[in-house]
Order: sequence, then C-alpha cells, then structure tokens
Amino acid sequence: VYNYRPDTIYELAAAEIAAQDCRVFRYSEPMHYDGTLEFEEAAKIGKAYRKVEQFEHLLGNRKVMADIAIVQSDTADSLIVRHPIIARSIARAKEGGMHRKALLGAMKLCDASQYTWQVVPEFELDYEKMKQYKMIILPNLFYVREEFQEDLKRYVEEGGCIFLAGETGLYNGDGQMLDEFTLSELMGFGFAGKNEEYRGNDWAAFVEQTEDSIWKYCEKTTPPVLNYILETKDAKAKV
Repeated sequence: VYNYRPDTIYELAAAEIAAQDCRVFRYSEPMHYDGTLEFEEAAKIGKAYRKVEQFEHLLGNRKVMADIAIVQSDTADSLIVRHPIIARSIARAKEGGMHRKALLGAMKLCDASQYTWQVVPEFELDYEKMKQYKMIILPNLFYVREEFQEDLKRYVEEGGCIFLAGETGLYNGDGQMLDEFTLSELMGFGFAGKNEEYRGNDWAAFVEQTEDSIWKYCEKTTPPVLNYILETKDAKAKV
C-alpha cells in the first residue's frame, strides 16, 4: 500500500524543475507484490505535467531572486573525501564528499527557516554578485582562495553577513590541514585543534568492552556524538 502525496506536490516539483530551465522528467516504479508495476503514481505525475504545461511559458526568462547564496565548490567536493573507495561509479556519484553533504544541509536549513536561497558556484561569486544577497553560506568550503577571501572581507565590511560551517578555510589547495582558519579574522576566533574522540566508529555503535580477551585487538569505542569537534580559541571576538 502506497501513501501517495497530494497532486499539488507533484505539480510543485514539476514547476520547480521547469523554472530552472531544465527539461522536466520524473519516474515512478512502485510495484505490486507479484512484481507488476503500480501505475497510480505515474498517472499523478502525468496529471501534474498537463497542469504545469498550462503556465509553463511563465516559468522561463526570469531572474532568480534569493536572500541567501550557498557557495558550491568543485574543489572542496573532491578535496576531502572520508568514505572508502566505492567500486560502482553511480554509487560514488551519489555518495559525494563532505562538502556536498554540507551543501544539502544548508539547503534544508534555509528551507526550514523559510528563506529563499540559491546555490552559486564559487568562481561565479565575486564581490559585485555578493552584494545581491543578505547572507552567504560557506558549507565545508575546505579551501578558500585568496581572491575569494578578499571579496568576503569586503562584503562583511560593507554590512554583509556570512555563515561558515564545518572546516571552512582549514585546508590549503592540496588538502593539507592548516594551523589556522584562513578566515579567522572574520570569524573572530582561532583554530585550536580537531577532536575526533567521539566520532562515529566502525562498529556504528557504542560497545562496552570487558576484560575478556576477545577485546584484546579491538579499538576502544565511544558514544558516536559527531564526526568531529573543532576546538577554538578566543581571538578578539566581538558580540
């Protein structure tokens, strides 16, 4: 038994895709227990297509207006990858890196806060374009180019607001960790260390070890709280 969404949800999804100047395509593959396809959702999608087609001409030739720019970086997406090598190429594409996961988290954060947002590639976001937004989110932007740093500094000095997440600015272009955040002056604090004591472990859970010899060669496990904790130090922070 499938609990299908209201027709308006399918219409909204189709309209949002068309509004990005993309060809609208969705698929459905729910099945009955005997392996035959269930066509109810496919019928709903087709109905949504016909509804959106009536006003599709209004969705193009428009300028996207957003309160927040979420910065996307191809460099950051490939710089720090913390999952095992995946053999299947499709699975690798779905997994992505820590930057991509933070990017999706930033989108959900904006949606939950009911702010309009737009994903902007790093190399398209200079100072002039920054001025269009009330806030700029840097989600795990591990490496921050010097030119980009200067643009961000100028943006903040002119009253702009930036939201930094994760290990933004903590690595160089070769993926080596730095001793200090490259944006520490804007952040108002410095980097003191990275604590991974309570990161998720290979057991995927906390295992209480006893004195039994079975645990002799097993690593200590801790309650998985976060992947890591960034420890900071005060550096002329202002409230």
